[in-house]
Amino acid sequence: KALEEYKKGNDEARLDIIANSISYTDLLDRHIEKENTAMYKFAEKMLSESVKSTVDAECQSIEDKATDIGLQEKYIKLLEELEEKYL
Repeated sequence: KALEEYKKGNDEARLDIIANSISYTDLLDRHIEKENTAMYKFAEKMLSESVKSTVDAECQSIEDKATDIGLQEKYIKLLEELEEKYL
């Protein structure tokens, strides 16, 4: 909603966009921290070596496919463009 208001010319909506962006960033940081401190340790402890090897291989396959189609490069370029424009 704030983005639509900003597009309509309501400059005050920009503050809502910034606040929501900061809140979302904080949410992602907390989520990643929870994964790193709880979920990965739990999985490392509870999963067999065979299952962990399978997960690693499947993740690598996904990464390789994304690399082959230039997905990471696409989003890195987008981030660079946004940094140049807004920072």
